[in-house]
Amino acid sequence: MNTMTKKILSFLLAAVCYLGCHNGYLAVFDEKKREPLLVFPYKTDTYSPEDRAALTQGIYCEDMAALTQVLEDFLS
Repeated sequence: MNTMTKKILSFLLAAVCYLGCHNGYLAVFDEKKREPLLVFPYKTDTYSPEDRAALTQGIYCEDMAALTQVLEDFLS
């Protein structure tokens, strides 16, 4: 993950958030909002069925470290 993305995420991450899917793309959501905070240019249909199922349910992250780790797994 590049430095700019980390800066944006640290600015946006004020509460618990989750990684999910928005219109077929990987996205970060605030727990309390339906619209994504950030959408990545990665199509979720390229991931395994297990990963797509997890994204459909939402992968909750309680802090920046957890979000960074999950994103690195999906973006690598």
